[in-house]
Amino acid sequence: MTPDAGLEESRRFPGDARSARLARHFLHEVLAGSPYAGCLVDAQIAVGELVTNVVLHAHTDYVLTIRACQDRLRIEVQDGNSLLPVQRLHDVDATTGRGMDLVRQITVDSGAELVEAGGKVVWFAMDVPPSDLLLGEVADNVSVPNVPVLNVPVLNPRRAGAVAGEEPVSGSTEAIEVVLSDVQSALWRVAIEETDAILREMALYWVDHPGDPVSRHDLALAHAARANGLVAVERHLQQSTGRLSAPVTLSVWVTPQESEGFAMLRRVFASAELLAQRSRLLRAPSVPEAAALRDWACEQIIDQVAGRAARSWTKDHRSVSGRDENGDRVQGWDANTVADSNKAVVAADAGNRIVAISASLAAALGWRVQDLVGQGLNALVPYRLR
Repeated sequence: MTPDAGLEESRRFPGDARSARLARHFLHEVLAGSPYAGCLVDAQIAVGELVTNVVLHAHTDYVLTIRACQDRLRIEVQDGNSLLPVQRLHDVDATTGRGMDLVRQITVDSGAELVEAGGKVVWFAMDVPPSDLLLGEVADNVSVPNVPVLNVPVLNPRRAGAVAGEEPVSGSTEAIEVVLSDVQSALWRVAIEETDAILREMALYWVDHPGDPVSRHDLALAHAARANGLVAVERHLQQSTGRLSAPVTLSVWVTPQESEGFAMLRRVFASAELLAQRSRLLRAPSVPEAAALRDWACEQIIDQVAGRAARSWTKDHRSVSGRDENGDRVQGWDANTVADSNKAVVAADAGNRIVAISASLAAALGWRVQDLVGQGLNALVPYRLR
């Protein structure tokens, strides 16, 4: 095969646990021994990331297309979900959000476009080393037409929401403005990272437990809600001046159809927490404060779209655990070892509730011991620093 002959091959794959392996094998089958073989290893790494995104976020089957001409190789992954990938700015310890960064680092170009018939194409391109092109042999050009992909309904995918007073995009006139008041930026960023980790874990769990407790379609709706609403909040906070301790008030535009997705997102959250508590997931249960914030955001979107009054993220919400003096306690542990200590110490249970605190620490923080026991652990942190 010579570079001038060109190359185009397509194949359809199921969007399941086998996807990345099958996609890499297809690349090897087509490219090994061709003038483009020098790109094979990096192309397999990059296509693995794109296909993994289909499994974790799109929840549809997909078509993998290999196109090559002269010194350029282009790989396309087309799925049936119209939600375009969004850049994540997560913490260095986050378990998600690095796939597309890796693709960009090992390719010369990449991007994503919506498909008119529904769904999207995510692609990357690679330059072929000139030395590899000289090794090519003449071969027939094989061309396989694109195969339609399963198209899963998503929630108004062309509009990711408006923030900070922006008007909704043309065509979304039925969208309703939802006001999220008194949102704490730093806590929100923790909550959104946990949201992405939960959706990833639930997609992996679904592979071996389809329909238990949620279906593939449920996960697609949850991802659509996260992308159409919560991303707008995230984008607004990224544009803030960096005062992470200052609460902000912002607005997002949500349609009644999209609000149904937030109900599903809450269901996925609740299912994930139960599974995590039973050690059925790789991740631990969520930080209670972050879990409460994301639940509150979903509730506000659902309520306000339904015409109910807005409620701000008040100090009552921030003290998430609340007083729970009759709640679970660690068996066989004596709270007096902390309460009677002359050191500044505090003990909390797995739900981040304070179960004991020394008088010296309570006094130093301006509290009485009896007012702290049962409160959320974050009650010890001044509000402006939370």
